[in-house]
Amino acid sequence: MSILINSTNFPDDNFRAYVQSTIMGDASASELTDEKIASTIDIDVSYSDIADLKGIEYFTALTSLVCTGNSLTTLDMSSNTALTVLMCNSNQLESLNISKNAALRSLYCGSNKLKTFDITHCTSLIQFVCNNNRFLTLDLSKNTALNILGCSLNMLESLDLSANTALYDVTCDHNRLTELDLSANTALEEIEINPHTHNGLNFTETEDEMYQVDLSQYVSDISKISNISAKSASGASIIASYANGILKLADEPASVNYFYAVNYGTNKTANLDVTLVSDPVIITEELPDTELGDTYNTKIEAEGTGTLEYAIVSGALPDGLTLDSSTGVISGTIR
Repeated sequence: MSILINSTNFPDDNFRAYVQSTIMGDASASELTDEKIASTIDIDVSYSDIADLKGIEYFTALTSLVCTGNSLTTLDMSSNTALTVLMCNSNQLESLNISKNAALRSLYCGSNKLKTFDITHCTSLIQFVCNNNRFLTLDLSKNTALNILGCSLNMLESLDLSANTALYDVTCDHNRLTELDLSANTALEEIEINPHTHNGLNFTETEDEMYQVDLSQYVSDISKISNISAKSASGASIIASYANGILKLADEPASVNYFYAVNYGTNKTANLDVTLVSDPVIITEELPDTELGDTYNTKIEAEGTGTLEYAIVSGALPDGLTLDSSTGVISGTIR
């Protein structure tokens, strides 16, 4: 049965125009025919100023979708079960549903706002690149065919690749990893794993007025630790002694850096460059008052090592105000 090409079935103006002009070949087409549904296997709407891909579910024969560089916030591909290639990077995705896409072989979803999604059903996945998102965890236990993994610039604190023995290329730099077990990944040819930052430096003050950090809190095998350095907030070296994972410091540490040896393949070793830093501290105690209709612009001052990211964890800003996640500036006109 034909599908009406209207604002109900295809609410985004630009996607609806693409369906009419490119797929139907007629800018005034009013129906998407069964013949076109069955014959459309590739759709490329990259950089087309599209905010909503509702209507994509009608293309049940689709094997490849490229929608890079739009402003999508959600994407549901669960009806497109024949899909083998999905490139949806450089959008604003907060939700991606690929739970029914068992045939998917290549997934590129980098540079979005994704925190979690389920890829355990994507058992045919060979290439998975999700760089520059907000993932805290990734479950790759069912993706045993994976050859290429890119998960840089996320917030991963652990990464289990024990089931992914076919991997030959891994890029996982700029996360919060402090160790990585690659003993099962004997096919690895290329790996990029540094630098890494982990917030939450735990230290205790000793009776002799030293500061002590137990590195065994962060790694399972302290024998793999080398090239230790520690610095105060001023940048001065503050190491007093180190033995059996216990690092003694002459001053309160702002950061501790070390290499953690990672073995992979046959007689292959890489170093995970780990930086432990203290948690950021918000300095601003109170925001200035304002009134309805006023233009507002104020910055939340904070201190911390590395790049800080600002976010509202509870409540909400008044209508008309926004928080810049990279600068901490709250601005806008209160409505």
